[in-house]
Amino acid sequence: MASTGIESSGLNLWLREHRLAQRMRLANKKYSAFVLSIPKSGRTWNRLMLGFYLTRVLGKNPESALNLTELCRESNISLIAYSHNGTSFTDKLPPTSKLIASPTEWENRKVLLLIRDNRDVLVSAYFHCRYREKSFDGTISEYIRNPFVGILKLVTALNRWHKMQYLAKDVEILPYEDMHSMPISALKKTLIFAGIENPVDSYMDEAINFTRMENLQKLENANYFQSIEMQNKSGDPRARKVREGKIGGFREHLSADDIAYIDEMEQKIGNPYAYRPAIEKMG
Repeated sequence: MASTGIESSGLNLWLREHRLAQRMRLANKKYSAFVLSIPKSGRTWNRLMLGFYLTRVLGKNPESALNLTELCRESNISLIAYSHNGTSFTDKLPPTSKLIASPTEWENRKVLLLIRDNRDVLVSAYFHCRYREKSFDGTISEYIRNPFVGILKLVTALNRWHKMQYLAKDVEILPYEDMHSMPISALKKTLIFAGIENPVDSYMDEAINFTRMENLQKLENANYFQSIEMQNKSGDPRARKVREGKIGGFREHLSADDIAYIDEMEQKIGNPYAYRPAIEKMG
C-alpha cells in the first residue's frame, strides 16, 4: 500500500479513536451547530465567507475571519464548529471505525453538510496528501483505492451521515457546486443556518468578492491570516490550501479506469448525496 503515514492500526488506532471520541463529546457540549464535510469539500471557503461577513458586521479586520468562535460570541449568535467528523486525513481512521461520521459530535445539534462531487474531492485530497502533508507517496490511482483516504471511506461517511441524520436537531445540505454557481444564495443559506435571518446584501457581496479563489490564493501566498492551516511553506503551487476549486477538474487527473472504479464503488455502496442542482434537504 503506497503511503507514508495515512494509516493507523492496533494500539495507535485505539489511542486515536479514544482521543477523538473525547474531543467529539466536548465539542457537542460546547457548540450548538456544526458544519460537517469530508476534506476538500469547501469547508475553508464556506468558513471564510461566514467569517468575513461577521467581521464586517462587527467592524473588525478581515484578518480575523478564521477566528469563528470569537466572532460568533461577539455577534451573539450560536457557536458554530466546522468539523470533518472523523473523515480527516490526520485522524488516520479506517472506514470500519465507528467514529467516522459519528453523531457523538453533532447529536441533537443543527447540521449543515457540505457535499461535493466525490471525483473532484479525491483529486483535491490527493494533491493535499501528496504535496502539502506529504503523507502519501503513491499515484492518484493508488490513492483513490486506498481504504484510509479513497472512495470507500468517502461513501462510508456519506452513508453514515444519511443513516444517522435523524439524530440531529435539524439538517441542511449545501453542495460545493452551488457555492460556485449561486454564491450569494449559498452564503445566505449559511448565514440563516448561523442564525442571521436578514443578512446585509452589501456585506454578502463583499464576502463573495473577498473569497474568490484567486484572491484567497493571493492571501495564502502572503500569509494574510497568520494561520498555520493557511500557510504553504514549501512554495509549491501543488501544495496550496486553496488550489484550483474547479468543477469537473477531475477529468484532467483521473484515468478512465479511475473514474469507472469510483462510479462502481458509488453504485455498489451507494452515494445518498450525489450532487443534484435542486437538492435542498437530507433524505
